[in-house]
Amino acid sequence: MNGEINNPLLLPNENPPEMLRFLHCINRVLELKKGEYNHNLDENLAKAEIATVIPAYNEELTIGMVVLLSLQHSSRVIVVDDGSTDRTNEIAKLAGAEVIQLDPNKGKAFALRIGINHARDLGYHIIVTIDGNGLYNPNEIPYLTTLLLENEADIVIGTRFLRNPDIVSSYVFTDKYPGFVAYGDGAHDLLKDFLCRAVPQTSVTRILTEKGLRVAEIPITVRKKEKRTGSLKNVVIALPAYNEEKHIADVVTGALQHANTVLVVDDGSTDKTAEVAEEAGAIVIKHPSNQGYGAALKTIFSISRKMDAEALVTIDADGQHNPSDIKNLLKKLENGADVVIGSRFLEISSMIPIYRRFGMKLLDLLTTAAGVNKITDSQSGFRAYNKKAIQDLHLSSKGMSAGSEILIQISERNLNIKEIPINVRYDIDDTSTHNPVVHGISVFTDIFGQINYKHPIVILDIPAAFIAMIGVTILFLTLFSDVQFINSQFFVVSLSLTLIVIGSIIGMEGFIYNYYMNRTKVSKSENIME
Repeated sequence: MNGEINNPLLLPNENPPEMLRFLHCINRVLELKKGEYNHNLDENLAKAEIATVIPAYNEELTIGMVVLLSLQHSSRVIVVDDGSTDRTNEIAKLAGAEVIQLDPNKGKAFALRIGINHARDLGYHIIVTIDGNGLYNPNEIPYLTTLLLENEADIVIGTRFLRNPDIVSSYVFTDKYPGFVAYGDGAHDLLKDFLCRAVPQTSVTRILTEKGLRVAEIPITVRKKEKRTGSLKNVVIALPAYNEEKHIADVVTGALQHANTVLVVDDGSTDKTAEVAEEAGAIVIKHPSNQGYGAALKTIFSISRKMDAEALVTIDADGQHNPSDIKNLLKKLENGADVVIGSRFLEISSMIPIYRRFGMKLLDLLTTAAGVNKITDSQSGFRAYNKKAIQDLHLSSKGMSAGSEILIQISERNLNIKEIPINVRYDIDDTSTHNPVVHGISVFTDIFGQINYKHPIVILDIPAAFIAMIGVTILFLTLFSDVQFINSQFFVVSLSLTLIVIGSIIGMEGFIYNYYMNRTKVSKSENIME
């Protein structure tokens, strides 16, 4: 090639066909930057062709999230653990990655060679390499790989220093040590030569370009380094969100002041909630459709377990909670609490409308009836959980009653729960996607169903005893007293016997159901211990 650089982002000579190709590529990158990743490509087919390789050394705080997000955009994730002395290997496997263990430490270049070689041997057409330190966003994998899938480039480098698809006019690319690169089929044969020998990382891009490969450099976002929050090292702040594009950016920005990992579970939003959250610095997991608040919480707990989080804070995405209160919840965890609830009814006046206060208190009473120790704000979505609670709590409810289900499980598992006062704003427009009356009735019925499931004797046997007692009382008064209800004694006796039989049948069902539930709980406990 005599030193000529064949780069689709380089300004060509005044050759009309080449100029058109150059302009097309620039326009395509601009489209990609706006999130138009898929073009005419089948997303699932594209994913099947992609493997992601992650070199990692002592990245236990971030490797879980990098793996989980990479799995959304590639069919296999290979972590090359370069002799880590922490729990990087264990957490990567827990998150779903294939792990190659190197011992002792061989260096990042060697780890990349091992990982890329393995991906090539498995037959993958596109190989993405991304550092395991959490600085790069795996949600941008489609952004890098689309140019490869459309055969616009052979290698795409994500750079921290470009804010637009600038024209690179020399071998000196803007990012000499790229940590986020995608390699296409055209690069594989030449890569094989480099992977068999030690080549400085800064030289690979230049040499491949000289060999005639089309190397494109496009701008990517870079996250801040992990924050340490007190004695808690791995803190996840999570927001269940549904159509919250107006307020979610402020909540994410505030949350990032207290932890590096802010997770947003977009529960099938029809607006730009996911895009706004990502731009604000959050890591976004999307549900394909609206599944409910409980389903979003279930995803949050599942992701937190896979990340091996030491603490999880859930906060509403509608802007009503103040992210500055996060530090107070975490401090309570550090002082020994398993779960901390931010309460709207402790010390601080939150200007809660009367109808909301009445409904919340009614739901608090019902939650208490389910066996939960008295909590002043059972419906608060602002909570913090330590590692034990994250591991122990498993949701089944998909609706808004998930908060009460968590409290019931907390009570059953004897977790230490504390409350702290918080302020909540009710002067923000469009903070609820549900009618408050319909929402209250829905939560009430869900909690009632959970009480029936958890404590069938309370729901079935107490009413059954009451019905049977009415029947016995009517029968006694009819047969052994002068009280006469109606002229037909036969009808009264028949009615009383019917009530006694109905009460007895319901009572027996309650006892049988309770026995069955207790046996099921014992069986589950034995399985967990095994």
